[in-house]
Amino acid sequence: MDRLVSWTTDKNIARIVEFVRWYRASRSIKPYPGRKPEGSCFAFGEFNNLIYCQLINTPEYTDGWLALKNSPQVVEGTIRQIVFDLVMFRNRGETIDLPNWDEAFCQAVIRGDLTVLQEAGMS
Repeated sequence: MDRLVSWTTDKNIARIVEFVRWYRASRSIKPYPGRKPEGSCFAFGEFNNLIYCQLINTPEYTDGWLALKNSPQVVEGTIRQIVFDLVMFRNRGETIDLPNWDEAFCQAVIRGDLTVLQEAGMS
């Protein structure tokens, strides 16, 4: 049985919030309430849509954020998408100041080492 995701204690939710806040700040994005339109999940990817259409554009823990609630699989997929995006941002020369997304963590996720997610609270 999957464990419930807690907004306040799950370290992977904290990682996602940290990334979303960094991304908003680095691109001067101000979130506003309400679900946002998304492109095709087949064309753009489910987690790409979740991150860039919903999470970044809505206040934390509202609207599109509810997809993360009680769904460790969605949290895991979101973490994986962010890791691959961070690699792309680094390759483009962007400065990334995200303490919870260090190189060792990102490399472990890329290798498929899910123990880093489990150690952070996922089952």
